[in-house]
Amino acid sequence: MILRDNEYPDFVAPVEWRMIRNEITKDLKAGEWAFDCNTLEMWWSVEIFRIFNLDHKYAKPSFASYKKLLHPDDKDLVLFLFQRALEKGVPYEVSHRFTMLDDKVKWCRVKCRVQLDSSKSSVTKLFGTIQDITLWSKSVIDGRKSLNAIVEAKQQDQHGDSVTEDPTCSIC
Repeated sequence: MILRDNEYPDFVAPVEWRMIRNEITKDLKAGEWAFDCNTLEMWWSVEIFRIFNLDHKYAKPSFASYKKLLHPDDKDLVLFLFQRALEKGVPYEVSHRFTMLDDKVKWCRVKCRVQLDSSKSSVTKLFGTIQDITLWSKSVIDGRKSLNAIVEAKQQDQHGDSVTEDPTCSIC
């Protein structure tokens, strides 16, 4: 990767910036990917291998291996979006699940951008990011469960069941 003007702060050396950027993407659990529509070659950054719990020294990225990791309930949607990006040049952004080789499920936010040929008539490359949002998704799901429990308790209280309100609770 060649860094050009304004792609890194003037006060940071390019080599140092690459290391900082790698640490940031690791912290964000976000990686980059690319797909060549002519050769069908796929490339993943090291962070995507980490997200998928794969060793980048031994695993070779491919669309087939990507498809194997798609959660069965999300596979049709993701393949539809990918195919539409390939055929019609429509970028996408979607949150969906992957099933790891150990059967654990991870939620990820996937972004796909499209590169067209010079005549803008056909798609030459797809590229994007994958971010592991599993912890965020779990907290949202847990928050919904808690909120549902509070709502159910309030409804029971309104129906005459005995539920003691907490005077310090802003929801009650």
